[in-house]
This record gives sequence, structure tokens and C-alpha cells, in this order.
Amino acid sequence: MSRMMKGLLGIVIGAAVFWPSMEIQTQEQVTVLKGTMQWLNIQGGCWVLENDKGLRYELVGKESLLQPLRKEGLRVTVAVQEDPELVGKCMVGRMVRVIRVIQVQKKEGNLVPSKLSSMVLNILDRATMAERV
Repeated sequence: MSRMMKGLLGIVIGAAVFWPSMEIQTQEQVTVLKGTMQWLNIQGGCWVLENDKGLRYELVGKESLLQPLRKEGLRVTVAVQEDPELVGKCMVGRMVRVIRVIQVQKKEGNLVPSKLSSMVLNILDRATMAERV
């Protein structure tokens, strides 16, 4: 067997051994954030979501998702994906892309669940009912 053939055989065997342990992440991880919307009057102003620990997130995404969230003091729960490629104009927190609005709580304390959270609650209720039977 020639040196070249031995080299190729080594590469093929090495790839077969190590390939299953290599993970290729094709989708960004979705995270659920809960916090209060705030307007910051810096760099021309920007909206941020501040969680209960004081961490801030600059939200980007579809305008139809973001516009209803832009109210000072609004409590929200959103599903987001981190995007390391994004740079915010205010640079006060992590940049995250809003995937889904899960829940909005108005200042008066009224919850306004999204269709998704209503579906999840219905599924959980059905599972609980099935367990009781």
C-alpha cells in the first residue's frame, strides 16, 4: 500500500471515529425572558427589556412584534434568540431577536396572553385532566 493510500485511509478512519462526536448547531437556542420595558434616553433613545436581576436586553425583530412592547413599565415575557452579529445603538445590554411575544402585563395587572401561551395552557390543562382520570 502506498504512502498516499495509507494517509487517505487514516483520514477516513479518523473522520469515521470522530464525526459522531462533532456537533453542528444549525439553529440558535431559544430563551424565554421576562422583565419590564424601559425607555433609555441615550444615543437618541432606545427601548430595553430589564429583567428582575437588572440585566438589560436590546430587542430587535419584526416591527409588528416590537411595537406593542414599547410602553414604559410594561411587564412582558418573550421568546428570543441571541445573535452575536448584532450591535445595538445604545450598547446597554445583550442584543436579542424577538421570536414570539408570550405574555404582556399591563400596568394595572391585567394579563394579556398571546395565542401561543393560551395554546400551551390548554395543552397543560388537558394533560393534567388526563392524569386525574
